[in-house]
Amino acid sequence: MPSATPSPAWDGRRPATGTEPGAAALLGWLTDPDAPRLCLVTGAPGSGKTALLGWLAAHGPRSGRTRRRPARVLVPLAGQSALGAAWTVADRLGVVAGTPGDLVDALATSEARPTGRAVLLLTDLHAAAEPDALARLITELAGVGRVRLVVEARDDTPALAALRADRRVALVDLDGDPAPLDAPPEPARPLPDLSDPAAVCVADPLLVTTAYVTGSAPAGVPGTLDGPEPSGRPGETTADDHGGLRTAWMRAGQSLCRTQPPAERALVLLAALGDGA
Repeated sequence: MPSATPSPAWDGRRPATGTEPGAAALLGWLTDPDAPRLCLVTGAPGSGKTALLGWLAAHGPRSGRTRRRPARVLVPLAGQSALGAAWTVADRLGVVAGTPGDLVDALATSEARPTGRAVLLLTDLHAAAEPDALARLITELAGVGRVRLVVEARDDTPALAALRADRRVALVDLDGDPAPLDAPPEPARPLPDLSDPAAVCVADPLLVTTAYVTGSAPAGVPGTLDGPEPSGRPGETTADDHGGLRTAWMRAGQSLCRTQPPAERALVLLAALGDGA
C-alpha cells in the first residue's frame, strides 16, 4: 500500500519544493467559506500530490495563535474498499457506521464540532480497490455540511473524472515537470489466511476488510455501497464465508478496524462470532 509519507528530505514544516502554489491554493480553499466542499488535487505521478496532503494534515496555525483549527483527517485510500474507508472515517470522526450509507447518515444528523467542519484528506484514489464505489461515497459526503474533502488522484483516474462531472468542485492541478516528491509505492503485502482467526487479527484490518469484500464479488456484496446489509448470522452469504469469519468481521466492522492490539481485536471478533465460535 503506498505510503502517505513524503520523501526523507522533506521536513513537514513547509510544502515540498514545487508544490508551493498548490499549498497556497489549498489554504485559500480552506479559508473561503463560499468555496465548494470538495477539492480535487490532481497531477502526474511524482508531482507531489500525496506529499502536499501530508503537509496539509500537519500544517498548524502560526506560532502565538491560540485559535483551534478544524480537525484534518488523513485517510490513505490505496488498497481500500468503500466499506473499509467508511469505517476508518467514522472512527476518526467519532461516529458509528456499519456501512458507507450509515456514515453519510451519521454525519448528516450529527452536530459539527465547535472548531468547525472537519476536513477529510483522502489520498491515492487511483490506487483504491474500489475507486468507483469510493467516488460515490465521496460525492455523498460532499453533500454533508459537517465535512469538507480534499481528494488526491492521478489525472487519468476514471473515478476522478466522475467526481469532476458530478458536482461543483475546486481543483488544484500540480502540473509541471515530475519530481521525486511522493514516496515510492510499497510492495503489495501478502494476504493473510482469511479462514484463520489468529492470522486476520494480527494483519492490517483494512487489508482484511478489502479481501473479504472484493474477494467475494465485484459488486453487491454485503457491506458495500451498492450491496445489502451484512448477514446477521454466519454462513448466510453466498460467497465463501471462511468458517463464519467473514460474516463476523462484517458484523463487528468499525470495532475491528480501529487502532488496537491484536489481542483486543481477537476479543471483538470472538464476540461477533457468538455461539458458533
